[in-house]
Amino acid sequence: MIKISTSDGRWQGEWTCDYLLSLKDLRLQDLVEDEHKKDAQVFINLAIHKHASFGLSVDGRILTSFTRKCSICASPYCREIDTTFSVWVLPSSRDNDANQLPEIGGDDPSLSDIC
Repeated sequence: MIKISTSDGRWQGEWTCDYLLSLKDLRLQDLVEDEHKKDAQVFINLAIHKHASFGLSVDGRILTSFTRKCSICASPYCREIDTTFSVWVLPSSRDNDANQLPEIGGDDPSLSDIC
C-alpha cells in the first residue's frame, strides 16, 4: 500500500511519483476471472501538493486492464480502467495516524466503485 505522512519534512511544495503494483498487491485479484492472470499490473500516478499549515491535496490516476467474462455469452473480454481522483488530507492534532494518506486499494469504497 502507499502511505505518505503529512508531517514528513522532506516533501516541500509538490511531489510526484509513479507506482506499479498488481491487483493482488491491492487485494483486488477477485476482479479477474482467469486464474492464470490474477496478477494484472496497476499503474498509479500520484501528484501530491503540500499546502502550508493546511495539509495535502492529492491528484491521482489509475490505469489497468484485465480479462473478464461476458455475463451473457461467457466470452472473455478486456476490461480497461483509466480513472482519476482528487482527495484532500488534512492534518489532525489528535493522533499521528490521522496524518497519513488513505491506503490506495484498501477499504476505500470510492475505489471499489471504479472497478
